Amino acid sequence: NFVQCGILLLYVDDMLFIAPETHQLQELVKNLSKRFEVKVDWSPSRFLGINIKQLADGILIDQCDKIEIMSKAFSMEKSRPTSVPMASTLDNIEQGELLKSKKVYQSLLGGLLYVNLGTRPEICYAINILSRMASKPTSTHLAYLRKVLQYLTHNKNYGIVFRKGKGSKEKIKITLEVDASYASGPHRKSTYGYVLFMNGSPVMFRTKLQSVIALSSCEAELIGISEACKTLGFLENLLKFMEIPYESPVPVYNDNNGAICICQNRQAVKRCRHIELRHFFVQSWIESRRIDVRFKPTNELSADLLTKALGKTKFWTHALKLIYRIQASEHEEGVDTSASAPAYA
Repeated sequence: NFVQCGILLLYVDDMLFIAPETHQLQELVKNLSKRFEVKVDWSPSRFLGINIKQLADGILIDQCDKIEIMSKAFSMEKSRPTSVPMASTLDNIEQGELLKSKKVYQSLLGGLLYVNLGTRPEICYAINILSRMASKPTSTHLAYLRKVLQYLTHNKNYGIVFRKGKGSKEKIKITLEVDASYASGPHRKSTYGYVLFMNGSPVMFRTKLQSVIALSSCEAELIGISEACKTLGFLENLLKFMEIPYESPVPVYNDNNGAICICQNRQAVKRCRHIELRHFFVQSWIESRRIDVRFKPTNELSADLLTKALGKTKFWTHALKLIYRIQASEHEEGVDTSASAPAYA
């Protein structure tokens, strides 16, 4: 188990190792050094293009350097500032001529996807939409993709902060926010998104097109909740393996009262018999006090950012719950907790 051995994260020849005791780290380095040439950084500041900074109250990760490299590669340094990654209206997204070569589009998409998965959850929706166009990109799709890079170029000094607990015996507080946008995708499929928080910091987030066509917004939300709870189950298993205590039941927030009612009441399924049975495991989790599904208004639900393109005000209201602005003049000093939306349009 974790207490005896720790966890090793390995990518090609780069690795991170975490363990409860220092002597376990030293033992690993000793054993690896017998067979390989090993360079050790006991306080890593960078891993796979992600900057890591130890703060007094937590850990800050960002990808400012990666964004700068991409901006120069695609000549976006002198572009006009923009405060949102995608326009709230996408009327012309299906227009435009097919690109002669998909290489530029897919290269830029891959870079943006890596930044999104690493430290920038607020661009999840834009990247999800534009990833669907990767096989047949048009000039319009490329323009939308460049706008995402344009947004990151002028808002690069943001990252995720993982806050420390108040004490080693304090239980971690986990919360899950889920939202769905009904019939917003191709063939009238719905899109769902979720954010999983630990002590107020986003640790897992995703935007995904549902594989089935929901017949109502209530059904779309129910499917989103069940899919998000699978990720929650993974995190719970990981914490149990690491013997880290967490508060239970875990609050699961959603903005659809109908979906919440179905989750909480096994009798309220007469009009839901067509929904796949696998989505109803949430009911057993509620009965066993594993989760507690609760209502939260849309304007307070961070996951709303992951299911649709929003205007500047709403976008930054939710985004600032997920990311923090790094102090521009003193990158090494931490984050600006009083940050607000950029002043430009």
